[in-house]
Amino acid sequence: MFDKLRRANGLGSLLLVVGLAWGASTWLRERDQQTWVQAVQGQARPGDLQLLSSQTCSYCDRARAWLTRHDIPFNECFIEHDTACRQRFEATGARGTPTVLVRDQVQLGFDPQRVAAALGAVR
Repeated sequence: MFDKLRRANGLGSLLLVVGLAWGASTWLRERDQQTWVQAVQGQARPGDLQLLSSQTCSYCDRARAWLTRHDIPFNECFIEHDTACRQRFEATGARGTPTVLVRDQVQLGFDPQRVAAALGAVR
């Protein structure tokens, strides 16, 4: 009987530690996310960010949603429907979408931290 209680206490302790670790990591991610939001919001001006996107790209959807949710100005074009967009995409040499142009600096994929760095918001 004591073995069952000891195992139950051990499992409860383990679950508590896992729960605390998960909560702390979630809080840190949210805090970091807010840091990047503020950095990008403070530096991005109309015309600074352009997404070269594809209609079937879920990463493009996520980037668009993040920028829209945080009221960050950006332009977007779709390589399947816009010839000039397709040519610009091909000229970058990028292999996938989203290709993010930050003041004409090419970034493959969307990462708020890299965008903030390219805007000069963080070092």
